[in-house]
Amino acid sequence: MRSVQGPTMIGGMARVRPNDRCPCGSGRNYKKCCAKKRGRVARYTSADRESALEKLEHVRGEIEADALWRDLGEVFWGEVPVADDEEPAVLAMSDFAFDCWCYFDVDIGGGDRLVDVLLIDDRELGVGERAYLEMASSTSMRPYEITVVRPGQSLTLRDLLDDTVREVRERSASRSLHRWDVIAARVFPIGASGQAELDGGMFPIPPARKESLLLQVRGQLDKLRREEPNLAEIERHKTLVPIYHQAWRLPMAIPKLVNYDGDDLIETRAFFELSGPEAAVKLLDAVPGLARDDASVEKWTWSGIGTNRQEPIVRGWVTRENDRLVLHTNSRERAERGRAMLQEALGELVHHRLTETEDVQRAVEQRLARGGRPTPDSTMHPELREQLTLELEKRYQAHYEHWLDERVPMFDDRTPREAAASPVLRPRVADALKDLERLYERALEQGEPAFDPSWLRDELGIHEDDETRRLHPPPLAHETMGELVPGLAELASQVAERVRRESGGALDRTIDRDDLVSDLALQRFVRAHARAVAKDADNETAVNEAMLLASHVALRANFELHLRKVFWVDEALSWALGTTKLDVTGNLLRVPFASFALVLTDRYALALAEKMISREPGARLRGRMLRVLTVYVTKLDEADDAFGLRVAFGCDALDGDWPYLLARDLRVTPDADLETILDSRWDGSKADDLDPIFACLPLRDLLHLVINAILYATSADARCEERVAPPRRVDAGRATASISSESVFFLPGTIDISALRAIQRARRGSSDSEQVHRCLVRGHWRRANAGWKDDRPRWVEPYWRGPTAAAIVERQYRLEP
Repeated sequence: MRSVQGPTMIGGMARVRPNDRCPCGSGRNYKKCCAKKRGRVARYTSADRESALEKLEHVRGEIEADALWRDLGEVFWGEVPVADDEEPAVLAMSDFAFDCWCYFDVDIGGGDRLVDVLLIDDRELGVGERAYLEMASSTSMRPYEITVVRPGQSLTLRDLLDDTVREVRERSASRSLHRWDVIAARVFPIGASGQAELDGGMFPIPPARKESLLLQVRGQLDKLRREEPNLAEIERHKTLVPIYHQAWRLPMAIPKLVNYDGDDLIETRAFFELSGPEAAVKLLDAVPGLARDDASVEKWTWSGIGTNRQEPIVRGWVTRENDRLVLHTNSRERAERGRAMLQEALGELVHHRLTETEDVQRAVEQRLARGGRPTPDSTMHPELREQLTLELEKRYQAHYEHWLDERVPMFDDRTPREAAASPVLRPRVADALKDLERLYERALEQGEPAFDPSWLRDELGIHEDDETRRLHPPPLAHETMGELVPGLAELASQVAERVRRESGGALDRTIDRDDLVSDLALQRFVRAHARAVAKDADNETAVNEAMLLASHVALRANFELHLRKVFWVDEALSWALGTTKLDVTGNLLRVPFASFALVLTDRYALALAEKMISREPGARLRGRMLRVLTVYVTKLDEADDAFGLRVAFGCDALDGDWPYLLARDLRVTPDADLETILDSRWDGSKADDLDPIFACLPLRDLLHLVINAILYATSADARCEERVAPPRRVDAGRATASISSESVFFLPGTIDISALRAIQRARRGSSDSEQVHRCLVRGHWRRANAGWKDDRPRWVEPYWRGPTAAAIVERQYRLEP
């Protein structure tokens, strides 16, 4: 390739010649201006980029090479079909990427590219235009996996070819992309913003194509290394753009789905009525090919040898539900064989009633055609829609519980459990979990029934979490806001100190709306923020953000007023409290402090918060997995023998932006049942008058958990240990600390490990949840006996029923958070 006149390339960045006009905009030449500042790099603006692209298109139009552009188009598009109703945005992405490929990558003859022709011609190119062209010339499209998403801000990318990691500034695409998405894109080391940026086209790669794409790319690179050993590595990568484009645009071919007997995959459930349940259980235990999964659970795995496989396979499952048997298989033929097996073994004790089927192949095709999962009709009554959503989520859970022990072709016909234990197959299992998490986030984003696959990581022993956070919680919501909004922490402390002086240090005093309205410093702070926001947004957005900021200040001021008391709930305790009955009245609900915080980092609580946020279209964190949930509890004024309790949820993905905030005010009366109090409102408003999110089931479940946590923290059985924050560690290359700086009262969980797993299965909607409810006693509260000096309630932990389970619960296992 001929040498290019203009700025020389040093470290991949263009430097300005001494007599060029200085890019800082001063109007002087570079030598007399910014050359005095050592290391000044030529920069370009968005306008420079646009004008440079226009000049490239003009050069392409001047070159009479219609046959060349036609041939390049055929290579680029390949077999990609273009439908009449193709989305304009998709076509625009393809067209722009094709243009950039022609501009920056394709040899148009003599070893030159269009960008070289323009640079050599030197058609009055400005310094910024030249800097952009030089930068673009040094890039190539590569495959990346997204590891961190900060919506509206940036993406962290891992190069799938060499595992290098880089962060790029990206405002628009970061709002729709999710963690573990795979893209093919160009990364400009320095963009118009002065930071690394994506430019020159971006292709989202379907997860199912990731491995085949990488095989194709690596094969093509190896071929070029053999055939053209003198070709620079970046030039080899420049030839791969059509491969990435076709991986994105070619329709997915769905293979015929069959099981190991060669039967079409059709989810089938056969229902039988039992006339002698206890006798039937004994007979089922003796049937060859049926084996109980657990001695305490009435569920049998049906196994045998497949027609197309000599190793043992799982044909289905048999479950007893009270006076009913359910046979679950993946084909009609197996269902008929299972029906005959059960009728032969049980005789007159069993009677077939109904068989349900669902064509898996057709369901997959319909889902791909719709571009999403089945979702309840949006016109349904909200309560019915919630119930249907819950039922669909339970079905997903049941499917993946079976999946753990099914042989999967992508794992070389091993089960996921077996593959996770294999050093060779373990990376494939990790990729499968990433795909499931991506699907979970997208389902949340679209407000559809969502399956949270996080528990599969525990089952398979594959985790992505930072182990440091198991010793102390991540930064809490008020800490994140203090980092993002300068002056907020200081202002909240000032407000708290003023109220403390005025009240004489009253322990039950909290800050109300009147205290905030009368605070001039707070008013100035909020108005200044609104004016700053209004420069880049409309007035309504500025006002809404100012009001949200005031809410954050109020929460932190009350928190500061009562000396920042924090309770961190252990994971096992959170699961147990989530299923504990609220079978006491409001007179036993006593807050430990007038204002305090609960911290929840377990997946039970975080998944509830994620599903709650998904009920609000347009919410910033809708469709994002959370890292920490901070619940601020504030006691409001008393009136008519009742008091108000404000429960504010600070949901944070630790993505460098404001946490999502939602507050719910409860009215606590002494004689009211706590389950009823969950539906109350301090201001007396009706549910129908509020946004649907305030009536959704996930919010109610979160309130249930929070009230139980408060009862536990103030109960006679409460055990807690104070944990001082360890030295703050800074994440690699980032200024955000990985742990909170607050000291916390840690509330440990000492629940029996088998009971914990049973609770988790029941809460997830497992297919054996009915058996769990029959065998496991839920946690509940016991009042103090009359005459006891300590009248606080006692918590009865979940336990197994009867003496047969005594061996299981002899020993308690301490679960670390």
